[in-house]
Amino acid sequence: MAQSFDADSRFPANSLYEPAVHRFDLEMRIELWQGGTRGDFSLFVNSRDGTMAVLDPELARWVFGAPEIPQTTLHFGFKRPGGSSLVCGRHEQHGDACIQAGGILYQDPIVSFHWEQEAVMGFFESEVTTPQQALEGEGPSDHLPVTGMFGEHRATLWLSPRSSGIATQRPFLGFGVGLVKDYRTNTNRIVRQSRIEGAGRDGDDLFFRLVDVRPASRSFDTGRYGMVSAFGEDALRSAAAFPVQIEEHQRRLRALEEGLDACGGAEVARNCRASHRERIRAERQAFEDQVRAWGRDRGLPVPD
Repeated sequence: MAQSFDADSRFPANSLYEPAVHRFDLEMRIELWQGGTRGDFSLFVNSRDGTMAVLDPELARWVFGAPEIPQTTLHFGFKRPGGSSLVCGRHEQHGDACIQAGGILYQDPIVSFHWEQEAVMGFFESEVTTPQQALEGEGPSDHLPVTGMFGEHRATLWLSPRSSGIATQRPFLGFGVGLVKDYRTNTNRIVRQSRIEGAGRDGDDLFFRLVDVRPASRSFDTGRYGMVSAFGEDALRSAAAFPVQIEEHQRRLRALEEGLDACGGAEVARNCRASHRERIRAERQAFEDQVRAWGRDRGLPVPD
């Protein structure tokens, strides 16, 4: 058990930069239920870095109530370690593109559970203080139910009693179900089923079942897609400065307009008024150019 627990995957990690070819060595078939509605999907996982790819991002978007992207057909989506997302598809007007997002598409605390060792360890540590909620007859009878907390959600995971031979140093592979590093016993265990309370849309419970996990050889090439990075973490940090820049822009405009009023209406003030109007026009144009450049640099369709 310790050998598998300490070993890392030999599969290469995916690039953090775009465009790139992203490769995955595991496929998981997953069923989920929410509010009486059932769905199933294939999840591709990189066992080295934990990156996940889903061919039906609309399903994940629906589960977590993420906003719809108008006039867009989604092709696939990635979830990276650290929580950032990449969603690729075709827009009716602008063609093929990928949107990079700094973890804003799916904000529920369940997402962080799958990436951070601290959260996974916290889940197992909370077992001793959390009432065990597995109901009689719920979940596979030959698996071990464990109830704990991650974020504000109480969850029950049904763990395989046997060690898995899948090598990884990621704390969790999969989404809702998959493989978890059980730090209590230094064992990699399959999570066959889970119930996560209040984590779905409208506060519904989410139920996951792992139908199958198997080796895979799947890749996704983002090279043919334009990149929209306006919603990535770096772009959001730079956009956070916009309110200050807008205030400074408005202050400069007010000063110029006050100077224009001070020119008066006499004929001798014509040059003063013309100068101030030109400076006002230049100030507005410079700020508009700055906003357009910010959008173009991050892949947004910006009119000239």
